[in-house]
Amino acid sequence: KLVTMSTGEWVLPYWREQPRFERIAGFPSFQSKCHAKPDSATQPKQHMTNVSDHANHGTTSGVLISRDKGIEWRVFGNLTDPRTDLIEGTLAVMDGPQEELVMLLRTNTGCSFQASSLDKGHTWGPAHPVAMPNPNSKLHMVKLYPSGYLAVAFNNHHRSSACKNCRTHLHVVVSRDGGVTWRNVATLEDSMESNVRIHYPTMLQVGSMLYVAYSRFYLGRCRVARGPTGVGG
Repeated sequence: KLVTMSTGEWVLPYWREQPRFERIAGFPSFQSKCHAKPDSATQPKQHMTNVSDHANHGTTSGVLISRDKGIEWRVFGNLTDPRTDLIEGTLAVMDGPQEELVMLLRTNTGCSFQASSLDKGHTWGPAHPVAMPNPNSKLHMVKLYPSGYLAVAFNNHHRSSACKNCRTHLHVVVSRDGGVTWRNVATLEDSMESNVRIHYPTMLQVGSMLYVAYSRFYLGRCRVARGPTGVGG
């Protein structure tokens, strides 16, 4: 989800993840065939900086910034780490005159990584691990109003040999100090079943309520969808 800066700029997290088959030595790359070029006669003019110009041969993260409400986008940031892929970032704008941007990232190291920008997303400091477990699953962060607190919905566990394919312990935590410390405020689901993944949360604040949508993935099985979950403010 994008965030809006005080300047009116839209900032959207993105990542470039090389398909696994392209990582195999000697396998042909089809990247050059996957860039659509809209017909200028039938579609409005839009522009996106070539992401491949800003990435290495692995996986990188950054942001897309638009100054004209999505007509044109530019790529900024090239976050990488030799220990892990950095993907599926989530953004929040911190209170203060600098409008610090904070990004949390999914990794395969067992913990989340964090990166920050002090110039509205144009440049980024290095990503580093933080004390928030991550079993290689997406997390979502929002800034709550009017308090300015940060809230994160995520899978609060490491990968476990007891349930290798599980994603569970879907919790919501809140920080009152800009992400230095976190307090658990809601446990959405804690069930642990083999080959069941409770994951991909997305939050939306409406008034004093914080709504959380997420999926239950049964690895080939179908179940009836459950109703929405709300966290009182």
